[in-house]
Amino acid sequence: MEVTSASALLLAAITLGFIEGIKPGPLMTVVISETMIHDWKAGLKVALVPLITDGPVILLSVILYEILTLNTLAQALIGFLGSIILIWLGIDCFKKSNKKFENTTVKSNSLRNGIITNLSNPNMYLYWMLIGAPFLINAFNIDFSYPFIFVFAFFSAFILLKMCVAILVEKSKDFLNSSGYKILLQLSGVALLSFSCLFVIDSLKILKVI
Repeated sequence: MEVTSASALLLAAITLGFIEGIKPGPLMTVVISETMIHDWKAGLKVALVPLITDGPVILLSVILYEILTLNTLAQALIGFLGSIILIWLGIDCFKKSNKKFENTTVKSNSLRNGIITNLSNPNMYLYWMLIGAPFLINAFNIDFSYPFIFVFAFFSAFILLKMCVAILVEKSKDFLNSSGYKILLQLSGVALLSFSCLFVIDSLKILKVI
């Protein structure tokens, strides 16, 4: 994914972090469960789990992406696969915006439950390999500090949104079924589909089709 400035990179990172922070998923379920059992602080503890689990995954994803994309055809193919994942995630946001959220309470142990849930979620590995790594490689090619800006902005937005969700759920158990939350999911879907188009365009440029 091509970025040409720190501001564009920051915007992309914050947008993706916002989307990942707001959309339902395995980690969100644990955040909600822990909030309902204890309080929003327990939910926040779960939201911090990616800071523990994602580091090695990000590093390995970047290394693997760099190896696989030595060939321009492979680089374009990974770009197309990334766009497919983004389309799938975007459609999933629209689907979930039309579903009623039902909490499934899990046995309480915030940090452990969060770590196990995140590590066992295949979406995390696909996300960093096909979506995160292209951003980070491109950022590094521009400036050494850019990948750190991306990761910091992404996780700041991600954790902030998860914390806000936990606080709102503690105040109102029906927040996840509110029209406001459903609109946020739909906007997230639009953003993900827009990113998928950019991935396709970049891949076509790599192949010199456009």
